[in-house]
Amino acid sequence: MINRAMQTNTVALSVSDFSVSLRAEGGDVKIVRDVSFTLEKGQTMALVGESGCGKTIAMLSLMGLIPDQQIASVSGEVLLQGAPMLGLTQDELRSLRGNRIAMIFQEAMTALNPTMTIGEQVAEPLIVHKKMKRADAMRRAEVLLSETGIDEPKRRLRQYPFEFSGGMLQRVLIAMALACEPAVIIADEPTTALDVTTQQQVLSLFKQLQTQHGTALLLITHDLGVVSHVADQVAVMYAGEIVEYGGIEEVFGNTAHPYTAALKASTPALQQRGQALTVLEGQPPTAGYVASGCAFANRCDRAMRICTQTQAPWINRVDGRANGKADGHALRCWQYHDANPQKETLT
Repeated sequence: MINRAMQTNTVALSVSDFSVSLRAEGGDVKIVRDVSFTLEKGQTMALVGESGCGKTIAMLSLMGLIPDQQIASVSGEVLLQGAPMLGLTQDELRSLRGNRIAMIFQEAMTALNPTMTIGEQVAEPLIVHKKMKRADAMRRAEVLLSETGIDEPKRRLRQYPFEFSGGMLQRVLIAMALACEPAVIIADEPTTALDVTTQQQVLSLFKQLQTQHGTALLLITHDLGVVSHVADQVAVMYAGEIVEYGGIEEVFGNTAHPYTAALKASTPALQQRGQALTVLEGQPPTAGYVASGCAFANRCDRAMRICTQTQAPWINRVDGRANGKADGHALRCWQYHDANPQKETLT
């Protein structure tokens, strides 16, 4: 468990011991385990890890976007500006989504309704949540398109998604997310399928708009190169749980967990010129995999016998405290526990 900061008016989103189980043939499957983090106003936190590690499903569940018939159980605590989100009805969640918390979905080319104009889609949250008249909402939509860097916004309002490029559609999704000036935006792989130049423009746009609106951004990605440029905090996720957590300088500059180190070593943007990239052998566990020890042990070249037997408790990287809670730069790995009784490595 990561110790949750005291609730203040600067905390936009606080998640503590958040777990999710889905219904499946043969029994319920726990796919998210004890996820905890605190996101401050105006801050960017990146949730990183390989595809299939549980990043997207965790945030969809947090937003209440998984159908009830698929959810077996959700537990823990989720506070949006100090108010609980778990246990709300669908009507109550709908009043929050797009209003106080918004999500930018993957695949901008398919995320928008092809039968509605761009203007109608950007104006919709303003009409629904802010009760604006259509004419006022369309004028505000024009401003939002302009703020997100779309030329000739008035003309663009009348166009349809198929008339926009991928980069422009990504900007439209950002405009829609910002329409009601939410406290938190969750962006799921917002730069996927964009060329490098457009990717940089979108990331710069996020920073600029955060400065203007004070919005907290939770960025879901597997691209550590992107994370290194925009994030204030990083949570590294593997097999449905967070294994390393902390500020960007601590996690990237003083990397501790072997999984984080392996991700960095396989990312071109984080390697020096001429330095060979490392291939992370093997595959992440399938959804619902339950390990008696560390789920990464079978892919870790530093694994010890105890790693396969017992999950390491959280430990603070700076002061070495290991009491089930952690602050600052924290991780779960037996290598950093002096009390580890089984230091021998696997052979």
